[in-house]
Amino acid sequence: MCVLGITVHWIDDKFCRQQQLLFFIHLTSSHAGSLFASKVYQTLDEYDLKKRLFCITGDNVANNMTRAKHLSNHLAIKDKITWDPDIGYIPCFVHIIKLVMQKLIRAVIVSPGDDDDGNIDIGNDDNFTRDVGDDDLAFGEIISKLRAIANSIRRSSR
Repeated sequence: MCVLGITVHWIDDKFCRQQQLLFFIHLTSSHAGSLFASKVYQTLDEYDLKKRLFCITGDNVANNMTRAKHLSNHLAIKDKITWDPDIGYIPCFVHIIKLVMQKLIRAVIVSPGDDDDGNIDIGNDDNFTRDVGDDDLAFGEIISKLRAIANSIRRSSR
């Protein structure tokens, strides 16, 4: 199932965080970035928010960056508004951590090759980084800590 939800977040005059759902739809047709961009543009237009757009956060699916680029073009052509998608599109950090954790859990549960000390081998960190798909992130230290946690849990459950 594919859904598109648009929320706005802001700080009010009392410095309290506010948020509001503006648009939510179950998409049954194409999931193309251009369709997403037109829905976002229409919503920004309806609420008179085009000039206030600061950033968009989404998961790291390729069509989200495509959406951001199409939206930037709509804003530039229709409204003469400059919005840089390379700066304004922010991949969701929580989604990236979720992908990392899913990969770690699969590696530990599916192929837990124990060594003589009962430690779990989750494979080569370089391969892990490539599998997750973001070579720019340094996962070595995170993987070391997660490996230590997994080994501790495994030892305590014996």
